[in-house]
Amino acid sequence: MVVLDGASLTIDSLAAVAEGRDQVALAPAARSRMAAAREIVDEAVRSEAVVYGLTTALAERKSVVLDAGARQGFSRFLIKGHLIAQGPLAPPPIVRAAMVCMANSFAKGVAGVRPELAEMLIHALNSGLAPAVRSLGSVGQADLGPLADLAEGLLNETGFVIADNEGLALVNNNAFSTGWAALAELAADRLLGEAEVAAALDLEAFAGNLSILHPIVIEARPHPGTVATMRRLRALLAGSSLFQPGHARNLQDPLTFRSIPQILGAGRDALGYVRTTIETELNSATANPAVVLAERRIVSVGNLDIVPV
Repeated sequence: MVVLDGASLTIDSLAAVAEGRDQVALAPAARSRMAAAREIVDEAVRSEAVVYGLTTALAERKSVVLDAGARQGFSRFLIKGHLIAQGPLAPPPIVRAAMVCMANSFAKGVAGVRPELAEMLIHALNSGLAPAVRSLGSVGQADLGPLADLAEGLLNETGFVIADNEGLALVNNNAFSTGWAALAELAADRLLGEAEVAAALDLEAFAGNLSILHPIVIEARPHPGTVATMRRLRALLAGSSLFQPGHARNLQDPLTFRSIPQILGAGRDALGYVRTTIETELNSATANPAVVLAERRIVSVGNLDIVPV
């Protein structure tokens, strides 16, 4: 069971849910945090405070204040107004990855949506749902087009009724891009591991000179990725006669063999940076506006910018 608390989601646990290998639940503390944030949103509505996207329209119409009657249908209208995505349908695991990412983002309590919205996403995931989502197109910032497809599909399939501000929260974030990037990083990591296996087989078949795996390599140039690749290659080649003097084909192999630890190690270092960035994003809230629980206020922010990913 993967428990969403807004702070500890990993790429591996996201993939387990996205690929249907695990169930998901909302942490009790996250539910309480979301409920507390929603009280601030409801308080702003009751006091008729001017809050972007909650009591006002959006973008160039942000100065238009919505009355209670207009607010009732605004969230649903907002989703329908962004059904502009194009291109082929995204594979179901990518759609589900976006759902996990979005639910975990809501769990931080910054978007100001009700806990029931996150629980709707979680119930859909545990029921195996993956709405049809076109993979291309947006308008300005955020994954507006694909997420409008996702929101519309979920609301139609579940019958869930969204409240003020929840239409904006559903479309105005980067869950689709981030979820897709997470699965891509995991696939690249698996491919790199397979490249290490292939490299070990090649070295054995070619009778490569295993001086390339001597400890001096990482003592002289200790990049973490090279250290990890060296450790893996030595484990894969454990027991090989090539570690014995005189068993190698060449005194010095061509660069394609000699630089295997450095090349694959550099790939590991690059993927390490990617994983850190994506896992930070998985546990972030990209909502605008943002609820500040400690100050009991709502502020406009630019966290929806996708540039880190």
